[in-house]
Amino acid sequence: MEIKAASTVLEKDNYGDWSVGIKSYLMAQDLWNIIESTIEPPKQEDDEAAFKDWSDKNFMALQLIQNSCGSDTVSEIKEIKSAKIAWNTLAEKYNVPKNTSTEKNMAGNVDYIALIKAVHSGDWKSAKEFLKLHPSALSEKITFMGKTALHIAVAAGHTHIVEEIVERMSEESLEIRDNDGCTALAETTSVGNHRMAECMLRKNKHLVSIGDVSGRIPVVMAIEFGYKDLARYLYSLTPLEDLMPEKGISGATLCTQAIYTRTLDIALHLIQRYRPLALASDKEKFSPLYALASMPYAFPSGSQLVFWKRWIYSCIRIESACATNEICLNIQQVEKRQIDQVKTMGSAVLQQIVSSTLLNLLGVKHLYEMKLAHVQSHELLRHMCEEISNSNDEERRRRGCVYSAIFRAIKEGIFEFVYEIVRGNPDLVWCYDENRRTIFMTAVLHRQSKIFSLIYRLQVKNVILYSNDDSYHNLLHMAGMSADSTQLNRIPGAALQMQRELQWFKAPFFPQCVNWLLDNQLCDGSWGLPNRDPFLVKDALLSTLTCVVALKQWDVGEEQMNNGLFFIESNIAAATNEKQLSPIGFDIIFPAMIEYAKNLDLNIPLGATNLEALVHKGELELKRGYGSNSEGRRTYLAYVSEGLGKSQNWEMVMKYQRENGSLFNSPATTAAAFTHHKNSGCLEYLCSLLEKFGNAVPTVYPLDIYARLFMIDSLERLGIGRHFREEIRSVLDETYRYWLQGKEEVFLDTATCAMAFRMLRVNGYDVSSDPFTRFSQEDHFSSTLGGYLNDTGAILELYRASEIIIHPDESILEKQNFLTRHFLRQELSNGSIHTDQLNKYLGQEVDNALKFPFHANLERLSNRRAVEHYNKNNTRVLKTSYCSLNIGNKDFLKLAVEDFNICQSIHREELSQLARWVTENRLDKLKFARQKLAYCYFSAVATLSPSELSDARISWAKNGVLTTVVDDFFDVGGSEEELVNLIQLVEKWDVNVSADCCSEKVEIIFSALHSTICEIGDKASTWQGRSVISDVIDIWLNLLKSMLKEAEWLRDKSVPTMDEYMTNGYISFALGPIVLPALYFVGPKLSEERESDEGKLNAVSLCIIHGDGINTEEEVIKDMKSFIASERRELLKLVLQEKGSVVPRACKDLFWNMIKVLHTFYRKDDGFTSDEMINAANAIIEEPIVLNVL
Repeated sequence: MEIKAASTVLEKDNYGDWSVGIKSYLMAQDLWNIIESTIEPPKQEDDEAAFKDWSDKNFMALQLIQNSCGSDTVSEIKEIKSAKIAWNTLAEKYNVPKNTSTEKNMAGNVDYIALIKAVHSGDWKSAKEFLKLHPSALSEKITFMGKTALHIAVAAGHTHIVEEIVERMSEESLEIRDNDGCTALAETTSVGNHRMAECMLRKNKHLVSIGDVSGRIPVVMAIEFGYKDLARYLYSLTPLEDLMPEKGISGATLCTQAIYTRTLDIALHLIQRYRPLALASDKEKFSPLYALASMPYAFPSGSQLVFWKRWIYSCIRIESACATNEICLNIQQVEKRQIDQVKTMGSAVLQQIVSSTLLNLLGVKHLYEMKLAHVQSHELLRHMCEEISNSNDEERRRRGCVYSAIFRAIKEGIFEFVYEIVRGNPDLVWCYDENRRTIFMTAVLHRQSKIFSLIYRLQVKNVILYSNDDSYHNLLHMAGMSADSTQLNRIPGAALQMQRELQWFKAPFFPQCVNWLLDNQLCDGSWGLPNRDPFLVKDALLSTLTCVVALKQWDVGEEQMNNGLFFIESNIAAATNEKQLSPIGFDIIFPAMIEYAKNLDLNIPLGATNLEALVHKGELELKRGYGSNSEGRRTYLAYVSEGLGKSQNWEMVMKYQRENGSLFNSPATTAAAFTHHKNSGCLEYLCSLLEKFGNAVPTVYPLDIYARLFMIDSLERLGIGRHFREEIRSVLDETYRYWLQGKEEVFLDTATCAMAFRMLRVNGYDVSSDPFTRFSQEDHFSSTLGGYLNDTGAILELYRASEIIIHPDESILEKQNFLTRHFLRQELSNGSIHTDQLNKYLGQEVDNALKFPFHANLERLSNRRAVEHYNKNNTRVLKTSYCSLNIGNKDFLKLAVEDFNICQSIHREELSQLARWVTENRLDKLKFARQKLAYCYFSAVATLSPSELSDARISWAKNGVLTTVVDDFFDVGGSEEELVNLIQLVEKWDVNVSADCCSEKVEIIFSALHSTICEIGDKASTWQGRSVISDVIDIWLNLLKSMLKEAEWLRDKSVPTMDEYMTNGYISFALGPIVLPALYFVGPKLSEERESDEGKLNAVSLCIIHGDGINTEEEVIKDMKSFIASERRELLKLVLQEKGSVVPRACKDLFWNMIKVLHTFYRKDDGFTSDEMINAANAIIEEPIVLNVL
């Protein structure tokens, strides 16, 4: 490589200009990291390849620095061997601020010595006195270098003096330039003082347009000195015309420097405003296009991330590549935007779980900045490509460095740059460098496999193969030449390097995937998930055999192949072991891969017995359902197409292709289809995966919607969803958009569709049950892949979805509910539900779903069950195994256990307080009354568990205890006189208890009612902003009067009519005093109108059918159940309805939760006397969860 000198030569008095120029040049050559690196250079004995790479770059950087020095300055570094030391030596020697050399300056302007000293030292008082005597000094050049007092104050960093001087100077005086042509504003760019710049520009906005002797305007100087925020500020005020090529080099220089310094928002905004700048020359004769081609950091191909960082990177969303409105943002706003963006991750919940310290360790902020740079660079490149397309002028392309930029990008391995330019300008595929080497020759020479693979997408392979450069070398010769050391040293082993070199001309379609195979074999010789489950040996066998066959196909990686074959030989017995977990289609695909290996003359060490057993299992699997016209079987065979090869009906298979080009969202099936059918949609899908994931692809993609829904479903079930309300709402909003758009990712997967429907409807989104029509027929469901495979998980999701019936005409869901419930019961009773280490709680999930339907699933008990049966294994198996951080996340479990136990400790303290309340109010003295405090509190905790709802729980529990006492009092404990007396006392309210109560029992009950209602009223007034005591009194009065009515019926032995009984029972059931006061404490303020509406909204009628003996008891019970189910659905509709509802959702949920409580208490017998209820109460209130036993 020829080492050219920079255009500016270092003399003794121009270090500032020289350093900026040479720094830009070093950046353009990708050598600046040698100077700025704080890491010790690599040692040859530790890493020979890295040492050689560093040595080459150090030599080039040192030569550039030495060649740019004048005869007087080069002697300072002539003997130095390190570019970094040479740079620092010159900086120490010559980087002396010109305006601080006061000895020389004062000698030239003796009259101003006092002023110079005062300003330089920050003594404004003395400077002010001087200026009073010599006011004209403000506009005088007072040093030999032509500096004004303002220049000196800026250089010395005295902001307060700068502000004082600017206030006293005229607009014209601010434009005074020193001998280098710099105004005082230009001087601020060397110190990066934002406040000084603002001060001057408020007075004279034209300063941004005044350049120095070389034509550089202030914004360019600021970016060259590395002060990005100041540059953004100056750029926002700089007129566009000052940056046009016709006005000089400032625009192009600003753009290139913005790219070099990673200030891509400025570069992007500038190119958007004036695209011709993309091909304009800066002061070093480089264009912004060339600068972008020199920066690997700006593109995904230049960022090598480990798998978990790739996952985080993929979850980060950049809302807009444009920085149009963000140029003037200060750094705090930029950081806030980064945090907001990071919170949008599909696994955004991690932010709530781990500390900010861990986030920093994970590098989330760095990954955000990386992805932002990639998005901005892509947009920047797009605009540049459009400008190239609009320019057919060969000379302009040459001056704009179009050709040199392409070849620079190839050397740097920036695939995206080359691909976008060639795609937008196909004629450039034939461009060549100064040696007449094509882009493909250069790609081969530098071993850039991704770029070379473009050949296989073009119909010009033979032409390219036989093209020659100036020395009559063709593509084959390029492969034989010494390759770039950095690229080759990524390939382990000399022999493998040779093999790799020879593969260029029978190359795989996706060579980067072969590289991944070479680099990612596990220590036991297998390929697949590290630390796999012992039950996944079949999965490892299939993955390993596939990888060995691929390496054999391309004749690379002999060592890896041998290690893989040894693993297969050592574990082949697992292939026929029924206890091992079989990937879908294993019995078809594995034997097919063995046959394929034989055709490649690959010796698979199986043994005759094992081979025969495998072939036999494969034949049985293929014969299963043979002759059947089942759509489910056809779907299954299409899904495992890679195991059928040429015998497959590929035209039939292509009917399963999706809008994204894939088959079943499976890269394996899609690749097999492309191999046999050459479908362009399949290829586009596969290419998109490699662009997204690098050189390896997932088992299934896309999986985003399912994984996110599974995640938030887990959070809700574990009882911690309230901590992530914003994230959950964001996911549901996106899912709802996909639902309305009819996205295949939602509707073609049974489990995803069912989960999306259930979660959207439960959260108030208006979704129709029509998509489930295809699942309502038993034979139709079996025609899906999940149905054919008896996917219990998918059927369980269908069952859960079918429970959310809110419209009377949803017979589709009713039928689906019947079919899925019947299937799950049958599977459970037959013991047919397959459980293993990966999903050992599936049977328990099914059992719980059947035992506790949606309308009877008490939230807190459900949370505990979910925690205790949480599947911590995040591995799932389709045709191969895969992991998702959104599935089986152990952090979720840890948070759920901590949250449950913290809330439980609060609950135990509240129960103790309630026990004291019972004693203080002498309720325990009433021998006729059932003492059921624990049950009453249990019903409150089971539905209102969060710690912040303490007031609501206390209100619920106290009123529950009081209604039990009053019910017993009216049933068995009180005389007629006492009952009437109690009602009269409540009506009067302000009474003399000792005088007006006819008995001690009445006194105890009324006093307890009075104090409790007043207490609840006082607390509720704080929440509601008004008095609610009279409302609560009315609720209690209605209850007491209804109970008196029932006591009179019993005493008189009279039989009321059905209407009379139901009207009275509506109130006497005692839900009013329990539920309605609690509404005041669940969050929203309630108007009186809302409360009256709410009272009518949701009442559970105690319907006792009596007649003349026409109907049997069984018929009556059946009718009652049907009536209750109908009313329950209507209630659920009112609860879930968002549009047009004036009742807050939190209030409506309270009524729905009471339905669950009543079902729990009375589904079998009187819940007050049930041992099951005692156990349930203890589980919620008394027994903490121990994490290490789960």
